[in-house]
Amino acid sequence: MERHRACIEARSGREGGSTGIARCGLSLIAKRTRSAAEHPGAQGCTRTSQAARNTRPKARTSARPHTAHGAKPAHRPCGKTRRRCAAPLLVVLLAAGIAPIVGSQMQEAHAASAPALGTKTSGICYIENSWRTNGQTYFNVSGFSGELSGAWAVSPLECLNHTAAAPTYTSASYEAAVSAVDVRAGWVEYSVRITPPGVTDGVSKNEHGLIGYQRVGGTVRVSRSFAGGIELVKTSNDEQLSGNNPCYSLAGASYGVYGDAACSDRRFTMSTDGAGRWKTALDVPVGTYWIKEATPPAGYALDGTTYRVVVDADRYVRVNASTVADEPQVDTADILLEKRDAELEPDADGARPQAGASLARARYEIGFYAGLHSTTDLSWIESTKPQRTWIMQTDERGTIPLAGADGTFADSEGREYPYKVAGDDFYRNARGRIVLPLGTVTVRETTAPEGYLLPEGGRVHVRQVTGGGPSETVRTYVAPVDPEQVARGDVALTKIASAEPSQGDGGIKDTLVGVDFQIVNDNDGAVVRTDGTLATRGEVVTTITTDDRGYASTAEGALPFGSYIVREVASTVPAGYATVEDFGITVTDNGQELYYVLEDGTGTPLRVVKVDAETGKAIAGQMTFRILDEHGQVVSFTRHYPALSHLTAFTTDTRGTCMLPEKLNGGKTYFLQEIAAPEGYVLGPDPIPFTVDGSAGWTWADPLTVTMPDMPQKGRIVVSKTDAERGGPVAHCIYEVRAASDIVTGDGTVHAVAGEPVACIETGADGAAQTDELYLGSYVVAETQQADGYLLDAEPHPVTLNYAGQSVAVTTAALDVTDASTRIEVNKARAGDGAPVEGARFAWWNVADEREENAPDLIDDSEHAENPDGALSPLDRVDEDRVSSGTTDADGRLIVCRLPPGTYGFAEVEAPPGYLADGSVQYITIGKDGLIDGEAAGILRFENDCTKVLVSKTAATTGQPLEGATLELYALTEGEDGEPLRALVERWTSESEPHAIEALPPGDYALHEEQAPDGYLPAEDLVFAVEATTEEQHVELEDDCTKTDIVKVDAATGDPLPGAVLALVDAKGACIDPRNHLTSPAEVEVHELGPDWTSQDGGKAIGWVSEDGPVRFEGLAESELHLVEIEAPTGYLGAEAVAFTVEPTGTAHTVTMADKAEGSLYGRTGAELPPSFAAAAFIALATACAGAAAWRRLRFAG
Repeated sequence: MERHRACIEARSGREGGSTGIARCGLSLIAKRTRSAAEHPGAQGCTRTSQAARNTRPKARTSARPHTAHGAKPAHRPCGKTRRRCAAPLLVVLLAAGIAPIVGSQMQEAHAASAPALGTKTSGICYIENSWRTNGQTYFNVSGFSGELSGAWAVSPLECLNHTAAAPTYTSASYEAAVSAVDVRAGWVEYSVRITPPGVTDGVSKNEHGLIGYQRVGGTVRVSRSFAGGIELVKTSNDEQLSGNNPCYSLAGASYGVYGDAACSDRRFTMSTDGAGRWKTALDVPVGTYWIKEATPPAGYALDGTTYRVVVDADRYVRVNASTVADEPQVDTADILLEKRDAELEPDADGARPQAGASLARARYEIGFYAGLHSTTDLSWIESTKPQRTWIMQTDERGTIPLAGADGTFADSEGREYPYKVAGDDFYRNARGRIVLPLGTVTVRETTAPEGYLLPEGGRVHVRQVTGGGPSETVRTYVAPVDPEQVARGDVALTKIASAEPSQGDGGIKDTLVGVDFQIVNDNDGAVVRTDGTLATRGEVVTTITTDDRGYASTAEGALPFGSYIVREVASTVPAGYATVEDFGITVTDNGQELYYVLEDGTGTPLRVVKVDAETGKAIAGQMTFRILDEHGQVVSFTRHYPALSHLTAFTTDTRGTCMLPEKLNGGKTYFLQEIAAPEGYVLGPDPIPFTVDGSAGWTWADPLTVTMPDMPQKGRIVVSKTDAERGGPVAHCIYEVRAASDIVTGDGTVHAVAGEPVACIETGADGAAQTDELYLGSYVVAETQQADGYLLDAEPHPVTLNYAGQSVAVTTAALDVTDASTRIEVNKARAGDGAPVEGARFAWWNVADEREENAPDLIDDSEHAENPDGALSPLDRVDEDRVSSGTTDADGRLIVCRLPPGTYGFAEVEAPPGYLADGSVQYITIGKDGLIDGEAAGILRFENDCTKVLVSKTAATTGQPLEGATLELYALTEGEDGEPLRALVERWTSESEPHAIEALPPGDYALHEEQAPDGYLPAEDLVFAVEATTEEQHVELEDDCTKTDIVKVDAATGDPLPGAVLALVDAKGACIDPRNHLTSPAEVEVHELGPDWTSQDGGKAIGWVSEDGPVRFEGLAESELHLVEIEAPTGYLGAEAVAFTVEPTGTAHTVTMADKAEGSLYGRTGAELPPSFAAAAFIALATACAGAAAWRRLRFAG
């Protein structure tokens, strides 16, 4: 037949403590379709006799246990099966506080964690009908509450107590334990044991079998949607690109979690936090998921990988099993910069320079800054440090490429130059390509190329590299175009006739008017005229005409940097005068004016060239000089425009040349005298003589050339090495000096390339060392070998030899450096608490000094004696004069400095008093660089265990700890005369725990009790010895105490009288708490007295009940006390208070109180109490007699 189904779950106290309606699935009963004939009524199992079954009542009642007289539980009629409708079931469930959920109210089971095998649970259920098959009774059970809500039977549930009655149609309790879990299939299996009301005890029987109902058991399953969690950790695939850069953030990466590999079934979305993490709760149903990034975080490319994860119950699975890395976005720009001529448009091949100028080798400082900075307000540059900086130079086209920035370019003459002159490493992506991370780039020109001018005030280009989109590469960097003004100069001349007086005679010569001079472009490239037109090679750039003073000049800045030909136009030369031959001029400096005096007649044009005395090459620097005649007088040259003036000094251009503006008369000897040397050179000491031969035929195009050599200034680097701690000189330190950048003199000679070693020096006894003469420039001084006992100074020190002026032949640059010594710190601590140990003496030695043969013992301590096998310790194999020693300070430290490289052994050779030496040897190695395991200092840690003395103060009678005793410990020694001496070591007050004293030196001590606790007698001094051991040494000082036996007796017979409530009262009427003093018998009943009595501590007063014999009080303080009877035993009259004195003795004192039986002539009266506490006693007795005293009985364990 169709089995009954119900869906219930009781959930109590899970939500705010209230009973609520929980979600549940369909609870299925074991389904068996059988006819009524196959389901006889609820009967006993096979062990129940037929007779027993036939005698049971047929009427159905609720399940209940048998009565003591053998009443039997009710059963349904045999052979009948009843179906119960939902109404009775609902009534039962509602009565049990369970709310059924049916129909549309049913929800899917929520995700749960997987329970462990053996996990137990309990609840209620409903036993429906039963049936028998092959002699076995089976049951339909439904309505499980709690964790088994919605459970179904794996197989029919069966009886567990054979011969007992079968329960049907009744609610029951159950207990269950997890027996199997299948997180993939989504179920939990329980072994369940169901107990109905009136269950059998399994023992009691009648003629039918066990009395009561059967328990029901079997296996059920519950559907569970098990859950786990997913965790994702996002990282950068390249920290050198994204690290410490706010343009890159791991936050905000959005990931979709999908239920299929095609990523079409999105289940939910998660986003990473600031650390690049996201983590679900443990509520993701178990199963397989696919994870894919939907939106990358800022600055990163989209990760196109789909990650598969398998979620297991109650645990997190990490995506990709570790981390998920995103590629930082980078810019792969073609060029970093393009330099252009400000006046000349680029041609099809790109930018081009004017005339003799060049766009090559313009130097730029390029800085990369993390984050995006303003491109207009540049104030941030001064306060912000770039992540990386490069010094780059342009190629012939004026560009600096990005991809090939680590390569070279060739100039027009085939010379190779690197793009990168100096600076940090380039950023590279995973494929090794040079890239720009997201951020800000600054470009600033530091050196203009030949023929061009740096912009006034400097110019900084700022570009942002921004991210966006899914791709790894972006193209948001816009290369600056840097237009530059070419250097421009002019030429001026005076045209003079040949009439006398001649030059040098002080007269004024005649000039020619109206003579034209053409300035012709002699460069390979075009130049831009002042009107913006181009003049190619051979074309006239401009024409000038002499005025009435014979003077002609180009307009200001008419001639761009480069070479030109000055050509006199013959048709404009007056008749009778010769035409001047063409001659060349070169504009090398901006604002330069080349001035010439041209005349028809004799004379020799002179060109002066400044050269390097070592190489003979022209110096690219300006020298100022003058011409002296044979008598040493300064030769004066006349300038006719703009006013008549006399020139006596001349300066070479930046190429080191100067053409005198006027010819010199021939047949004479002159002297070239230097007034100011070029930068980096020493002033020539003597004038240079030269002779002008008038017949040599020198012309303006081919003038007489005189060279003036200068020696380049040189310098020495002086290193001074001192001890970083002591300040004294340190000898035997070797330094290498390398060029920090190319070392180049003014003539262009490279004497050392960047990184090339130029000197090696060693400090002497005074700690000083100096190099030989070096050319001026920047160097790096680095220590390559330190002195023994010192750390190698790994930091390179920059030193610059700067120009010291023209009068100094050799300059110096000082470098003061220090070396830190090698440092080994020996830490000595007490075992256990790590407290520093002062006064431990350590020895150390170089292991290389250990000898194989035996050596005399160097250690007296037994810890370092010969080993049992006869071998000596390492320290014993070192000569005494090769061993050093030292003692730890108050901080437990011993600092050993300036040990040379090697391996050293350290051992404790003497422990401080109270400690035992650490017998170990520890080794430490100082490397060639002075470092100890890569660190600047080495640390050795030793522990000293010490003597441990535990002093206990106890009661002699009970052995229990005593608090409040004042104790003193004295060290016992002998004076010089043999008399015993006592030195106080420590004073303390005893507590419940033993007093611990550590690090007592071995020897004799006396423990003295200065004051005993109340109720106890001071003990005699205890003399004991402290042994040299780390084991705990226990010292116990016992105090005897006062002993008072209190006996309650029958006044007539003298027999002990139990049952009286007694109290001890002091002189102030306060009760003494007996629990602090009772020692025998083992248990004494105590009472809390009424509110009219008070205790000594202000709390509730406590008395006790007399026993059948004496009750002993120990440790009562020496005082006057009164024994008061609060309540007499039944049939007795209360006794009078008994006064007694507690004496300071260990002998027991007995106090007896006798009670008279009722009917005696005399009883106790308040008037008979001692006056000191009569009032209190009266009140107490009256209250007790009236029965008004509130008390409760307590048991006191003695």
